[in-house]
Amino acid sequence: SICTLEFEDQRPFYDWLMIAVDSEYVGAIEATWLNEIGIAILKQYRGNGYGAQALRLFLKTHKPLPAIPAKRSGRWLANIACGNRASKKFFRDMGFAPIQETWLL
Repeated sequence: SICTLEFEDQRPFYDWLMIAVDSEYVGAIEATWLNEIGIAILKQYRGNGYGAQALRLFLKTHKPLPAIPAKRSGRWLANIACGNRASKKFFRDMGFAPIQETWLL
């Protein structure tokens, strides 16, 4: 099965794309104006490689917005919750590398 991406006009996202496999929606990819990427795959479709297929297609067809010093990186970022091991592994396997851990008081 091949994933396709379909643009939806949704703010506050720069890009918000539905992930479809054989005309069935299985998830979404969002990209913010700060070059942050989020991927959500519906629970019943996880483990089939759809997230990886969709992210590869997204990265091939979308470039990050230009950097703005002290505001926006010129590279794609993925913000991941500390305890989300599956998402950390997914993004690491896709070539992303950790750059910081943010703490809250």
